[in-house]
Parts: sequence; C-alpha cells; structure tokens
Amino acid sequence: MGKNYLLVIGINLYKHHNNLRNAVKDAKSLAALLEKRYIFHEVKSLFNRDATRENIIRTIEGYELKISKNDNLLIFFSGHGYYRKKSKTGYLIPHDAEADTSSGFIENSSLINLLRAIDARHILLVFDSCFSGSILISKDAGMKAVAEAVESIPSRHAMAAANIELASDGIAGSNSPFTKVLLEKLYQNDHHKLPVSHLFIETRMRLKDKGAKQTPIGGSINAHFDFDEGGEFIFYLRNPTYVAALNDLMVFVKGGSYVMGSNDVDASEDEKPPHNVRVSDFYLCKYPVSQGLWEEVMGNNPSYFKKGPLYPVENVSWDEVQIFLEKLRILTGHNYRLPSEAEWEYAAKGGDKSEGFIYAGSNRHLIDIAWYDSNSEKSPHPVGLLKPNELGVFDMSGNICELVSDDWHDDYQDAPTDGSPWLRPSKRMARVYRGGGWQNLARHCRTTSRHLLPLVRDAADNDNNYGLRLARTP
Repeated sequence: MGKNYLLVIGINLYKHHNNLRNAVKDAKSLAALLEKRYIFHEVKSLFNRDATRENIIRTIEGYELKISKNDNLLIFFSGHGYYRKKSKTGYLIPHDAEADTSSGFIENSSLINLLRAIDARHILLVFDSCFSGSILISKDAGMKAVAEAVESIPSRHAMAAANIELASDGIAGSNSPFTKVLLEKLYQNDHHKLPVSHLFIETRMRLKDKGAKQTPIGGSINAHFDFDEGGEFIFYLRNPTYVAALNDLMVFVKGGSYVMGSNDVDASEDEKPPHNVRVSDFYLCKYPVSQGLWEEVMGNNPSYFKKGPLYPVENVSWDEVQIFLEKLRILTGHNYRLPSEAEWEYAAKGGDKSEGFIYAGSNRHLIDIAWYDSNSEKSPHPVGLLKPNELGVFDMSGNICELVSDDWHDDYQDAPTDGSPWLRPSKRMARVYRGGGWQNLARHCRTTSRHLLPLVRDAADNDNNYGLRLARTP
C-alpha cells in the first residue's frame, strides 16, 4: 500500500455569493475523523478565504509531483456548486468567484484535467454542494464483496451529496445531512478495509431512511480517464490500541480555587449552598470513555447504542466501572480513577482558564458544545465531535452523563473544601452523575447541575444515558 493523501476544502464565507452555515464544519469534521480512525499520511485543508480559485488549483497541481502510482488521493469539497443546463456543465464555486460570471468558477472539465496529471492509483472526489452530481456518469459504482479484489486496480470515483439538484446545508451549527450521514457511517465501520462503494450505498440508504429530499449519487468518472480499470478507493482502518493512546488524551488541569455550586435561577436545591473549594492538580481525559476503550479492557460492550468504537460507553454499573478501572491500572501502570465531583465541576467550568460559562464551553450556544434533547436525535454521538471547553475537554455538557467518585448528598451543607470525594461511611444509597446527557434538557447540562443515580436500580430503569470519564493524579 502506498500513501494516502487528503485535501479538504470548506467555504462558509464568500466574497460575492451567499454565505453558508456548515461547510467548514463539514470539512473539519471529516478531516478529524479520517485522520483519527483511518490511515492518511498527509492532510491539507483550505477554508474560507484560503479557498480561492488560485489556491485550490495550485494545491491540486502540487500533488502531481508528490504522488506516485501506488498512492491514493481523496478530495472533499463543501461549498457552493453551479450547473449550466444548456451546456450541461458543472462547477465548484471558490471563495473569491464573482457573482455575475462563471469565469472564476472551477469547471468540472478543468478539475478533471488537473487530476489527469496525477499518477495516483486511486482518486476519490467527495462533493457536498448543489448540483455536484454533474461530474458523474449516470451509473452506480455497485457493491464489491471483497475489498482485496479492487484495491490494487486503478480507479477514479466520485461521491456527490446531490444529483443535478440543490443540496441542503443543514441546521446552523450542525453538519449537512449528507456529511452527517457520511461521518456516521465512517464512525460505525469496523472493517479494516472499507471499499468506497460500500460506504456510498450505506450513506445513500441512510439518507433515504431519514427522508432527505436530495439524492446522493456515486460512481466512476471513468468517462474522463483511459486508465480507470474498475478498482476502488479503500479506506484503511487504523489498528488502534485505545489503551496505548490513552496517556496522550489526558489533559493536565492546573489546580486552583473556585466556587462550587450555584444560586442561579435554574439551580436546584442540591446545588446549594455555593462554597469555596480548593482543587489540587490532576489529569482528566479529554473524552468520555469510549466503547472501543471499554471493550479493549473488558472484552465486552454493555452499551445499548452499539454504534461504533468512538461512541461513549453507557449502560454500565458502579461495580462494572470499578472492575474496569482495576484492569486499566494493571494494563497501564497508571492509577486511573473517577474524578471527584469537585474536580469534575472545576474542569467543566474551565479550571484556571475559566471564562465563567453556564455550560462547559458556552453561555448560550449549547448546540455547539453539547448533544442534548434538542439536537441528539434520541441517541448519543461519537465523542469529541463538538467544540471543547476552555481546557480543551469535550462533551462535559451533554452526550453522556458522567459518573464521579462521590456518594450522593442532597445538598452541599458541610461538603469538603479540598476537592476530595465526599463519601458516606455507611448507608450508601446513591451515586452522582454530572454533565447531562443526550436525552436531558439544556438546564441539566449546566456545569453545576447534579444527577442522582440509586445503587439499587429497577430492572426497567434505562441506563443508556450514563457513562464515565477518567481522571488521574500526577
């Protein structure tokens, strides 16, 4: 296998055309996912003002000297597209293109000419723009049963969010419908080699199930090339050891003093009285524990939503968590543990970098940082997709409620002030979860909000809103 190259282009801001909401987010989300889960040796990006016609062409031309016949190239474009019906010509619209002429657009034929000069084994174009299907011939790539049969055969393929029609940009702050499903399928994949035809079919079927008005199209663009021999671009899944990667995911949290609890109008009685707490230095994982990490340590996956290794683990009991922690300590030699409730709230508020936000990273725009009842679509999501808080920690508001090491107390009267867990010597009836989850209201995702979880649970109780995050003492 040669090298895999990725170029992502996302344009929200246009000089002479209407701005878009989610194009840059789509490009960044895809780049982060592919770099994290799949084997890509070089990732380049052009966003907004950098995505001029000149820069796009120059960047693609640069692959002519860099890429050899065993290498592969994926180009993702999210932005405006245009189609001229009379000439049946499709275009991509760069940031600086004029509004009253197509001379500054990038015509499909020009793009094809640029790609002809690149001696790659596979080239895959993925376009999330209006009329993007115009670059494709009218047949589907079809399903290949065995990736090995097509990975060594040269190919030139494209996936487009829509045929010769408009494509939705999606709700502001989210991903477009096409890219959202594409990301979902790439996250869920657990095959070491994923052919692009399989990815396209799964993406198209999912969009249809969701009632999308646009029709994704995918297939060969071999009408433009003499050497497409029927192969396919293959996505190579990394062979991650989640345990080995864990140390690099631990964020150092500098200790300090802060006011724990709240008297705000949305505060419950269990958040009172506000009190000063001094927290020592500690480490906190930037993500909740994923299903991949849990399964690597425990050999099983108890989650209700078994959607992929990067989704947060849920449906775990206190006793199972203790076994998980002990096994993790043995595997790593590090004393991984749950954070105390005081440590958790300190980190959620941003630690010594706190800007005083209500939620973990925002005051008003909860949709940018949290999966909760208004945007979760009744399910948790892969960890780390939304914006982090001031410490660079993700998902502390929403997605999954997180277990801490304290016993439940009905309020903070006589609570410790040194950041240590507040434990009951006897009669332990409940534990504490923090942060709110995918099914919670916005007020439950505040950094001070608390959740009671009884130790004795009814068999009918739903635990798929609860997970955990790791901490470690320096």
